[in-house]
Amino acid sequence: MAHVEIQPSVSERSCARSITISARDAQPLALTCFEPIHRPVRANVLFLPGIGVPRRVFRPLGEWLAGRGIRSVSLDYRGVGDSLAARARASASLSVWATRDAPAALAYVRDQFDDDPVLIAHSFGGQALGLSSELHRVRGAILVGSQLAHVHHWHGLNRLRVELFWRILLPLSTRVSDPIPKWVVGERLPVGVVREWARWGTSGDWLFPHVPDARQRFAAFRAPLVAYGAWDDPIAPPSSVAALLACFTGTRAERIVIERGDLPAASVGHFGLFRPVPGSSVWPEFERFVLECAGDRFAERSTGNGNAR
Repeated sequence: MAHVEIQPSVSERSCARSITISARDAQPLALTCFEPIHRPVRANVLFLPGIGVPRRVFRPLGEWLAGRGIRSVSLDYRGVGDSLAARARASASLSVWATRDAPAALAYVRDQFDDDPVLIAHSFGGQALGLSSELHRVRGAILVGSQLAHVHHWHGLNRLRVELFWRILLPLSTRVSDPIPKWVVGERLPVGVVREWARWGTSGDWLFPHVPDARQRFAAFRAPLVAYGAWDDPIAPPSSVAALLACFTGTRAERIVIERGDLPAASVGHFGLFRPVPGSSVWPEFERFVLECAGDRFAERSTGNGNAR
């Protein structure tokens, strides 16, 4: 049974509920549900985070979507944020996040709201579609900064930094501390996550040598998909975003490249689209895509014209 706690929201149009659910191995996971207030639900969204990205990152967009009548749920993978129950770190890895934690959050949305949500996946969250076929049970997917992180997508000094990160900094950090300290990647991370991350990064073909049938899973995804990438994203260079999108051969996939000057901000980076500035410039595009994927499921409840508030 899910444990629910009502939390205050900065928006008068939404209510944030803190929820604890259990993965199949009984590991507790912390979720937040952003519910619309004073208007019917038009669609459901599930946020899938990147590596070391706590669910609080999605709060501005979650509240904005709720203000538009779109319910959303975000989660902390085990060992991150508030999902820190006993043995959380010991069982954590990228593969476990994708095959246990993310499907548990998806199952919660489907069971509680009798609906298949639309994914908004950040970075590793988009890669998870190649690790778990269960995550294919969605109406569509928006990928933000999701990539295949082959080292050849970086050049010059940036490539050297990436090589040093995967081959020296990550392996050394796993020998010093568990969890990995915040100064390494910005959030404390379980050792198992970092070891698998380094193993993929030093591989000649990212996750594919380590995840059986990953290419087939990507190709089997059938729902509509759109992938956003920014010109100045140091974690997901444009070519790495294109490489991931090319794996989705079984669906209608669109790539949107944000170039310098497209949005009212000097930079976008890896997280900008989840911040009110410059993210709110593209949030109406997210809304339109989500409602298109929801289709007739909520058509009779739909109100509003899709403009940003």
